[in-house]
Amino acid sequence: MTIYALTIFVSAVLLFQVQLIIAKYLLPWFGGTPTVWSTCMLFFQVMLTGGYAYSYAIVRSLSARKQSRVHLILLSVAIMLLFIQMILWKSPILPDPGLKHAGSDLPIIRILALLMVSVGLPFFILSTTSTLLQVWFNRAFPKRSPYKLFALSNAGSLLGLLSYPFLVEPSLGLSIQANVWLAGYVIFTLCCGFIAFKAGRIIEILPSSASPSIESDAMESSGESGQATWLQRILWLALTAGASIVLLATTNQVGEEVAVIPFLWVMPLSIYLLTFILSFSSRHFYWRPLFVVGGIVGMYLVSSLMFKMLSLTPAIFGTGILDQLLVYYAALFICCMLCHGELVRIKPGTRYLTQFYLSVSIGGATGGIFVGLIAPTFFQGLWELYIGYFICGFAVLIAVFQDRKSLLNFPVFGWVLRVPAVAIIILLAVGPFFLLLDRLPQTPRNLTLIAADKVGFTKYLPMINPDESILAIRRNFYGILRVLELSPQYMEEHSRYLYHGQTIHGFQLMGKIHYLRKPTSYFTASSGIARAITNHPRYIYSNPRNQQLRVGVVGLGAGTLAVYGRKSDYYRIYEINPAMVELAASEEGYFRFVPDSRAEVDIVTGDARISMEHEESQQFDVLALDAFSGDAPPTHLLTREAFSVYMRHMREGGIIGINITNRYINFRPLIWKLAGELGFERLLIKAYAGDNLAYDNDWILLTKDEKVFQTRALMVDASPPLDDKEFESIRLWTDDYSNLYQLLM
Repeated sequence: MTIYALTIFVSAVLLFQVQLIIAKYLLPWFGGTPTVWSTCMLFFQVMLTGGYAYSYAIVRSLSARKQSRVHLILLSVAIMLLFIQMILWKSPILPDPGLKHAGSDLPIIRILALLMVSVGLPFFILSTTSTLLQVWFNRAFPKRSPYKLFALSNAGSLLGLLSYPFLVEPSLGLSIQANVWLAGYVIFTLCCGFIAFKAGRIIEILPSSASPSIESDAMESSGESGQATWLQRILWLALTAGASIVLLATTNQVGEEVAVIPFLWVMPLSIYLLTFILSFSSRHFYWRPLFVVGGIVGMYLVSSLMFKMLSLTPAIFGTGILDQLLVYYAALFICCMLCHGELVRIKPGTRYLTQFYLSVSIGGATGGIFVGLIAPTFFQGLWELYIGYFICGFAVLIAVFQDRKSLLNFPVFGWVLRVPAVAIIILLAVGPFFLLLDRLPQTPRNLTLIAADKVGFTKYLPMINPDESILAIRRNFYGILRVLELSPQYMEEHSRYLYHGQTIHGFQLMGKIHYLRKPTSYFTASSGIARAITNHPRYIYSNPRNQQLRVGVVGLGAGTLAVYGRKSDYYRIYEINPAMVELAASEEGYFRFVPDSRAEVDIVTGDARISMEHEESQQFDVLALDAFSGDAPPTHLLTREAFSVYMRHMREGGIIGINITNRYINFRPLIWKLAGELGFERLLIKAYAGDNLAYDNDWILLTKDEKVFQTRALMVDASPPLDDKEFESIRLWTDDYSNLYQLLM
C-alpha cells in the first residue's frame, strides 16, 4: 500500500512542477505573453489524455505480464532520453538556447514542438501513473477503494504547485530546478518500475476464478454505481470540459489584467485541484444548494468587476489586484466545486475506472483545445470565460435533472417548481454574457442595443458611453487589442485610445491637425523619456557633420515617442505584436504618430531582445524600454544579460530610459539595484497628470556618463535616490533566475 501511495504522490508532484519549470523557461522566448502558459496547459492536458488512453488500452488489451513489460520499457526509454538531453543540452528538460527563435510566425506550433521534444515522453509516463497504479492497486487489494489514491494524487499535485512560487522559484535558478527534478524522476522511475514488476507477478498467482482484466467482477467492491449510462458518459465530458474552460480562461484573464508570473498561474490550478481533492475525498464537502447560491453571488461579483474594468473612467485604477483575484478565484472555486461535486455523484464503479478517468481527461483536453486554439481563432475578446460559466451551469442543470433525489424531480408542484429552479441555474451561467456587449465590434454592438431596447433589457446592460465607439478589435497570440474612439463630434475632445486588455497603451487627439503632434499619456514633455530625448546633446547642439539622434524604442504602443523625431533623426522601434504594428504604425492604421513623424522610422517585428541579439550595434543615443506598464510585463528584458545586450547597442554618453509605471508591480527597487551593480548613473523622474493629456508616470534614466545628468532640465524635480533598505532584499534577475512575486505591490 505504501509504495503505491508514495509513487503516485511523487509522480503528481513531478507532473506539475515540470509544467511550471518549462513554462517559465519558454516564457521569454515568446515575449512573456500569458498565451505561453495557456499553450503549455493545452499541451499537458492533451498529453494527460494520452496517458489515460494508454492506461485504458493496455489494461483492456494486454495481460498483466505484458502490461508490466510495456511499462518497464517506456520507463527505461524515458530515463535514458533525459540523460541524453542532459549531455546535449546541459539540462535534462530545458531546451538548448540555440533553439530560440527571433520570428513571430506560428508561435503556438513552436511551443508545442519544443514541449514535445523536451518533456513529451517523461510527462506522458507521469500522466499514466495515477490511473494505471490504481488499477494495479485494485487488483492487489480488491477490497479497498482506489479512488482514495486519486485524491492523494491531486494532493501531490497541489503540493507541487504551491511549493513552486513559495519555495522553489525564490531559492533556485532554472538549471538547478531542472536537475533537482531529474533526481526526483529517477526516484519515481525506481518506485514505479518496482510496482510494475511486482504487479505482473501478483496477478499471475490470483485464483483462476479472478480475471486479470479490468472488467473483472472482483473490482465491483468499491460501493459505487456499477452501470455507466450514455448520459453519465456525456456528463463526465461536459462537467470536466466546463471546469477546464473556466480554469484556463480565468488564468488568461488574470494574466491579461494582472501579471504573467508562476504564482498567478499556480493559484487557479491549485483551486481546480483543491476542488478535485475535496470532492473525491468525501461527499460531505459538496452541498449543492450552497454552491448554487454561491454561484449566483459569484456571477454578480464577476459582472460588477468587469463593469468597472471595462470603464474608461479612473475607476479602472481603483480596482486593486486583490479585489480582482478574490472575485475571479472565488468564481472559479464555486464553478469547479459544482462540476466536480456532480462528477463524483455520478462516478461509476471500478469496472469503469480507466474509462471514467479517460473521459475526465478528454473533457479537460477538450476545454484546453477550446481555450488554446478555437477561442483565439474565432473570438475577438476573452469570451471563453463566459462560455465556460455557461457550460458549467448547463451541465450542472442536466446533472441535477437526472438526480432522482433532486428537488427538481419532486412531483409536488410539477413544472411550477421546476421553472424557477431552472431559471436560477441558467441565470448562474448566462448572467456574465451581458458584459460581452462592451467588447463587441460596433455594428453587432449597436444591433444588440437596439434588440435589448425593444424587449426592455437595456437597463440590465452595462452603461455604454454614447460618445464612444469601437473602431477595431484584434486578437492573436499576444493578446487582445482594441481601438476606441471618443467624442468624434467634438473638435476639442475627439480622441482615439489603444487598449491591450484593460491597459491603455496610448491615445491621440484627432480633432485638429496641430493636435496630432501633441504627445500624450506617459510621454508628455514632463516625462523622464521626453527630457532624455530633448536634452540630449545631439538634440540640443547639432553637429553639422553628425547631427542624427538615434533613438531605440522597445514597445510600440500608439507610437507616441515618434512625435519627438526631427528630420535628421532615426527611430528604431521593436514590437513583438504584428497587430500592434498594423493598428498604430501603418498608413492604414488608426494613429498618426509614426506615419507622420519627421524622423526616419523603422519597425522591427519580433521580440526586442532576441532581435537586438542578432543585430549589429545600432549606436543608440537614447533607448526607451516601454514594455512594463502593461499587466503582462516581459521579465526577460530586465535581466543582467539583457542589459549587456542593451549596452552593446548604446553610443558613448547614451541614455537608457525605463518606464516603470505599473498598477500592480513595483520595478523600481529591482532596476535601481541592477543599475548600481552594473555601474550606471541613475535618475528617477516622476511626472504627474497636469491636464487631460498626461498620466502619472515614473521613468528611471540610466547612463554610464555622469556628465549627462548634469543638465539642469534633467535634474529639476528629479526624485531623491532610493535608500539601500528599499532594495537590499531584492535578488538580481538573470536569465536563470527571476521572481516577479517579490515586486507585487
